[in-house]
Amino acid sequence: MSLILSHLAAAACGVLATLVLFGPHLRSLRRRLAAAEYRAAHDALTGLANRRGVLAHLREATMRTESVGVILLDLDGFKAVNDTLGHAGGDDLLREVARLLQALPAPVRLAGRLGGDEFVVVVDGDADTTAAVAHEIWTLITGAPFTIAEDTFEVGASVGHVSSRLGWTARKLLHYADLAMYDAKDAGGGVAAYHRVPADREVVDRPAQRCRDRRRTGGGDRLDP
Repeated sequence: MSLILSHLAAAACGVLATLVLFGPHLRSLRRRLAAAEYRAAHDALTGLANRRGVLAHLREATMRTESVGVILLDLDGFKAVNDTLGHAGGDDLLREVARLLQALPAPVRLAGRLGGDEFVVVVDGDADTTAAVAHEIWTLITGAPFTIAEDTFEVGASVGHVSSRLGWTARKLLHYADLAMYDAKDAGGGVAAYHRVPADREVVDRPAQRCRDRRRTGGGDRLDP
């Protein structure tokens, strides 16, 4: 065997020995990294996608040519559960709502929790499809009482929805759905569609600034369930 081949064989043996020695550690490292990535994109309480996971999903969805809808919902009456049963009871209710949303069939693509008692659902389809799912969700949550710690509670919901348009970003979709949801909340609950394009670009481009203190005027379909 030539000197070069001898060196190559020795190097190959060294690589194999390294793989045998460190292989289990590398596999363990990959598992830990995968687990960390999952935790970073999911809500610890409900197991649904968190805001980061929802935004990542919407970024991919908005790059496709197909329409995508976003439904945002806020629970009405959630404070009564917390006041009666404490935060543990409130957490149980949030998990129950998450279970209902997670079980929704297609065209629902993803369910997530943005924080507190605010949830989001991503739908594959146009405005009509998204509206139908939004009303289905409202009916699902408000149609039957929840039993938490042997106590029964009726919970309402304010639901807003929007369908994507060319050039809209993931953050804009969430922002517009948020405005629609507050239209519904201002009306006392129910379902509201959002189709306006706000003139205030600064607010649109800074969606982290919530619009709870902004009162919308004009336009916008408000749909009673």
